[in-house]
Amino acid sequence: MCILLERLVSSASNSPPPGQERHSDTCGFPGFRVASFIDHVFHVLDIVELESSLVRDRLDCVLQCLEDQRCFSTNLAAKPDITGNYVCELLPTDKYNASDSFKPSPHFHHYSVKLIDRAMQKALDTDRAGTETKLFV
Repeated sequence: MCILLERLVSSASNSPPPGQERHSDTCGFPGFRVASFIDHVFHVLDIVELESSLVRDRLDCVLQCLEDQRCFSTNLAAKPDITGNYVCELLPTDKYNASDSFKPSPHFHHYSVKLIDRAMQKALDTDRAGTETKLFV
């Protein structure tokens, strides 16, 4: 899943930890951020989350992650609760940096942020005129 999102939140408190870079890019769109997410179905990164919330779907969860510079991955409940919402956990690292905590789980799916691929970068370079929020899924 690749997402291009207008930046909704910008504050120093949402900066990544010193020495860590966020795996996303503005790709020349001021105020925009791009990221690809790798799906790890029925897996969980079992660490202390930055925050946990209820969301309508996977897209809402990864959008929350993109809004927070500290977020490098998410855990999303595999099934909704009785109200139809899913638990979304924003995480301060990913499975590559905390591999001992990455486990199979019948209850969660894990989504890790990765670098944008070259094909997506080329497509974005060709169309920089848009001013509305754009979303590629």
